[in-house]
Amino acid sequence: MRVALLRGSILAAAVWLGFGNIAQAAGWQYCLAVSNADHKTYMGMIGAEQAGADALFADALAHAGITADEVQCPRADMHLTMEEMRRYALEYNRNLGMTVVPFNDGRGAQARR
Repeated sequence: MRVALLRGSILAAAVWLGFGNIAQAAGWQYCLAVSNADHKTYMGMIGAEQAGADALFADALAHAGITADEVQCPRADMHLTMEEMRRYALEYNRNLGMTVVPFNDGRGAQARR
């Protein structure tokens, strides 16, 4: 009886955790763009992973009148990992002498889905 109850509890926990992971299976990402001529790096907010995010970020920059040499949108499965990656990119670009400019790309509202 105890073994059956324990198995049932383990199964219920596994199902509950599994559904939580399915909801977040897409992952996380943020985008950044480098403008070497201006010595600036534009950095977006962390949001849910999105196909074509680099093109969307480039379009948002262009709409704001910003020209970038390179756009990239790193991704990670875990939000905490993404926060650490973004923090490292921020420090790295500052160490290169770049001015890091926060850029509202509309993804901040999704940052804690």
